[in-house]
Amino acid sequence: MSLYPERERSPLDAPAGASSGAPATLWSYLRLARRRWLFLSIGSVVGASLAFGWSIRQEPVYQAQAEVFVSVVGEGSAGDLAQGSTFTERRVTSYGDLVSTSRVLESVAKDLDISLAEVRAAVTATTPQGSVLVVIAAKHHGAGRAAAIANATADSLVKTVNAIERPDGKGKSQLRLTVVQKAEQPQAPVSPKPVRDAALGFGFGLVVGLLAAVARERLNTRVRGEEDIAHITTLPILGRTQQAKSDSGEVLLSLEGESFSARAESYRQLRTNLLFTSPDERVRSLTVTSSIPGEGKSTTAINLAMVCAQGGSRVLLVDADLRRPRVAHYLGLEDAVGLTTVLAGRVEVADAIQPWGADGHLSIMASGLIPPNPSELLASESMRCLIAVLEREFDLVIFDAPPLVPVTDPAVLGSETSAVCLVVGLDESPRYSQLRGALAALQSVGARTVGLTVNGGKKGLDAQAYYDYSSRSERRSAGAKPSRLKRGGHRGRGKAARQGA
Repeated sequence: MSLYPERERSPLDAPAGASSGAPATLWSYLRLARRRWLFLSIGSVVGASLAFGWSIRQEPVYQAQAEVFVSVVGEGSAGDLAQGSTFTERRVTSYGDLVSTSRVLESVAKDLDISLAEVRAAVTATTPQGSVLVVIAAKHHGAGRAAAIANATADSLVKTVNAIERPDGKGKSQLRLTVVQKAEQPQAPVSPKPVRDAALGFGFGLVVGLLAAVARERLNTRVRGEEDIAHITTLPILGRTQQAKSDSGEVLLSLEGESFSARAESYRQLRTNLLFTSPDERVRSLTVTSSIPGEGKSTTAINLAMVCAQGGSRVLLVDADLRRPRVAHYLGLEDAVGLTTVLAGRVEVADAIQPWGADGHLSIMASGLIPPNPSELLASESMRCLIAVLEREFDLVIFDAPPLVPVTDPAVLGSETSAVCLVVGLDESPRYSQLRGALAALQSVGARTVGLTVNGGKKGLDAQAYYDYSSRSERRSAGAKPSRLKRGGHRGRGKAARQGA
């Protein structure tokens, strides 16, 4: 069971179509690092800075070492010497433990006139395995004091062991302790080391940044790029367009002024990909929809219809969003007569079609009055008959449908048209569950979803920038002016509308 039921798959998981239990690969984490590089950069820089700042504020600590050698006293056979060596190694470990006792350290504190606690904190003793050496190390903020503590502790250990081995002061000890290496005053501190500490802080911050990136990726339920889409569906991305804003005056393409622009070329690329999605089955009618409102499905439908008509095809754009129709508003057309009035039998099909453009290749059918039962109208037998009629009269019929998540209208309509194109608005960022639910709704009714169109995002126009190669002189010679495609007159009637189509 997923920890996040709303999002069953993330960019850290295996791609769509792979085993659900497949672990995240190294490439997935590298891709995550590229996507969330800011987390890693901030974590590593902050970690290195904090570690370096803390390091340079610390007081230097020096370390000095003295070595005490433990040997067997006396002579004997080879067997006696072997037994003596084993006995010495066992005793050496005890002597190392003896260094930290008060009996050894009290005399050091008294000789150097420092506290016992300070000596105890400064001194450590080790006994390397397989040797008969006791290594005494002393750390202190003063280099000379560190050497003095190490030497005094070594001398105190020798005296203490001699006293323990000969408690009555008589006899001969079997072992002899000798200071073989006096501690020398160190020239450089053992800590702090700002460069080393900064490197460790960098690594720690990098790990923290990576963990934060993983947490952000797991908790993020928004679709923000094509990589996210690839982890939801294997459907192809047919086009990449720029998100248009209705308040910027740039909702519609100006095919005269923007004929050389990357934005216009992106819609031409979408048109080309739609034509070649299935060479054996021509797309005669297309439903354009999205997961949620605001992803740009209406502007995509309008601009796609424009570039298809510019290519010489007879195109009809139908506003099938019977809840929030926008096509007539964007094009400045009358919307009182349209799809709903045709389905209600109040007007003929030809009377509801309005021409658009000077070349007469593009026609528009507005939504008409908003009905109380949009889903029933789109699922009616009249709608199926109307689609068949329009497919015979036009080369391509594009339906601007409402979003899939709020209503079932586009799923119903998509099952009747020859193809469906799903618009994914990266600026609006639908959730994973919403995009997945939209695709599932289309699949459940048997709609033929030919692909997706990515609208907006940071790569909206950059990905197509190489198309914008014409020079300013070529644009001037082509007579390109920033003017909109002119409207082809008022709402068409009867045969005149058919001739304009």
